[in-house]
Amino acid sequence: MKATEVLQLYEAGRRDFSGESLRGQSFKGKNLSDADFTKADIRSADFTNTNLTRAKFSQVKAGLCLYYLVVLLTGIWILAAVSGFFIAFIASPVEFAFTSTNIANRALGQVVLLVWLVYFVTTLFKGIVSGAFAVTVAGAFALIFFPAEAIAGAGSVAVAVAGVGAGSVAISAATAVAGPVAMIVTAIFTLVGAASNKGVLDNGIIFAITIISALLSIYIGCRAISTDDRDVWIRAFTIAFASVGSTSFCGAILLEADFSKAQLKNSDFRRAQLVRTHWRDARELNWVRPGDTYLKSLKVQELLITGNGQGGSFDYVLDLRGINLQGANLIGVDFTGSVLSDSNLQGANLTSASLISATLNRVNFQNAEFSNAKLVQAQLDQANLTGAILTGAYIADWNITTRTQLNGIRCDYVFMRLPHSGTLELNHRRKHDDWNKTVAEGEFSDFIAPMVETLDLYHNQAVDLRAVAISFHNLRQQYPDANLNIVSMEKRGKHREKLLLRAEASPQSDLPQLHRHYFEYHSYLLTLPSQALQALLLEKDREAQRLAHLLNTAIDQPAQTFISQYQNKGDITVSDQGSNASKYNLSNAQFASGFAGTVQGDQVGGTINNKTTETISLAEATAEIQNLLKQLEASNHMATEEEQTAFLSALIPPTMREQLIGLLKAAGSAAIEEVPYGTVLRALVKGWQRPNG
Repeated sequence: MKATEVLQLYEAGRRDFSGESLRGQSFKGKNLSDADFTKADIRSADFTNTNLTRAKFSQVKAGLCLYYLVVLLTGIWILAAVSGFFIAFIASPVEFAFTSTNIANRALGQVVLLVWLVYFVTTLFKGIVSGAFAVTVAGAFALIFFPAEAIAGAGSVAVAVAGVGAGSVAISAATAVAGPVAMIVTAIFTLVGAASNKGVLDNGIIFAITIISALLSIYIGCRAISTDDRDVWIRAFTIAFASVGSTSFCGAILLEADFSKAQLKNSDFRRAQLVRTHWRDARELNWVRPGDTYLKSLKVQELLITGNGQGGSFDYVLDLRGINLQGANLIGVDFTGSVLSDSNLQGANLTSASLISATLNRVNFQNAEFSNAKLVQAQLDQANLTGAILTGAYIADWNITTRTQLNGIRCDYVFMRLPHSGTLELNHRRKHDDWNKTVAEGEFSDFIAPMVETLDLYHNQAVDLRAVAISFHNLRQQYPDANLNIVSMEKRGKHREKLLLRAEASPQSDLPQLHRHYFEYHSYLLTLPSQALQALLLEKDREAQRLAHLLNTAIDQPAQTFISQYQNKGDITVSDQGSNASKYNLSNAQFASGFAGTVQGDQVGGTINNKTTETISLAEATAEIQNLLKQLEASNHMATEEEQTAFLSALIPPTMREQLIGLLKAAGSAAIEEVPYGTVLRALVKGWQRPNG
């Protein structure tokens, strides 16, 4: 059936073209959404940039039509014969090493033999590219000691190396085009081409060198098609070569298209939109031209074909967007750090799977099994978890939003953190807290709702609190409509080296965008030298400085130290409930206007109030200031006077400033000189007294 006829019938409303012969037809740039091509012959058909949304290609026969197959095989066999002829060039000068009585010729033969041996061994173990590099190095050394001989032998060595490379490509290409039979024929052409060179059959040495080189060429070609990493470029090149004139889906829209049980050898899928495309039981998918799609991974291809990824590791295989694993067996699979946005995992069994830090936005997880799965720090904006089983799942710091569908979740309990590595921790954080109580039907969404409206900023490496403060301050400035307010901060990790900062956001906020913007800017700040970061902090307004010092004081200092610092600013209670996490609730803290709100949690709780009417003495005030500066020196012993002043200015509330100014004025300059850090105090008061200070 001609393409014009198909398109006319399609426009007339026909969608069923199953079993039709469409060989060599072009549908380039057309709309054939919902068309049914089941069992059709689409060899050499062109679907470039075609809209094939929901199209059915089940059991089709794609690839090369007979015409292109003959043309390509003819070219391959010619290349094989030529490569064999070139291979024999190395043998003639090698003979001189054993038979020539001329010293110069014998040296020439020895140099060429040495270079050939270096090339042979390197290529055998490291690949043909490494072999060619080794020839260059060996030739350079030979040029130093035997310049004339090296120059004379360079041509024959170069020709022979090119012959081995061409033969390897020919062997691989033949397999890619027409399979094992074509490969055998190509190998014969290579050997015949080598033997046809004059003198090869007349001399045993020449014959041996030639045949060994030809066999090396054949071996490299076979190795390349077996996906050996040493010669992966040969396989990539030959697949690209074999796709010339083959079925093309280049740039096509294949949203939810069905290729189940299809014969797809040599098909071109470069730049195709493979969103929720079906591949179950597809044949020879390993011979398609994948471009940058997820099909470039042979391991992913196997998963798509079989639907069985049990125990497999796909961690940090970053771009798996749009993959279709509906109903797949993914028990214990590792998708840590992978991007699976817009994918279909409906009904998949993800029991004990690791999805830590995975990007799962807009994924269809309907009725999926997540029992004991690790969803820690997973991104789930607009994901559909309707009817999913989450019993025993680990959901610490997972990023769900108001657009995440949680209807009909089946769950008895969840865990709020992972157990420590290498331990049998039975009582890690379980919800419900009562191990005899389970989540009632329909209760899960209500239980999880309070966590949905927060922006969770998890820092999984050593934390520079200055960068955290500046980044959050910048985020508030860039997105004022988000109405961001920090509600809690928590130290995580075995050594408390990690930080979770949680902030309230307005319901309409795009949390993934906020999260991305924050960490992009935070990553930039971490590239700055410490001095530059400190200078940037000092340039910011009082809000950023206050936040930095609050974080530093509340998080980095022991609870008792923190209490002593703020004993005159409110009532503080302490509750120590664990050694591996320190949590601080900063609900409604208004950093722009000072410290106001609640600070409570595993170690510190109560109120920090910047309004105090308590009268203090100069000795009490200076003692508290000294205590603060000592803590600054503990974390930054090189702090300048300017930095010390900024540190105090950010921490001391306005009401205390007024008292300090009065006390220091009354004491006079002489008294200030005798006080530790007197110069800092003078600078501090001077700055406060400035009109814009």
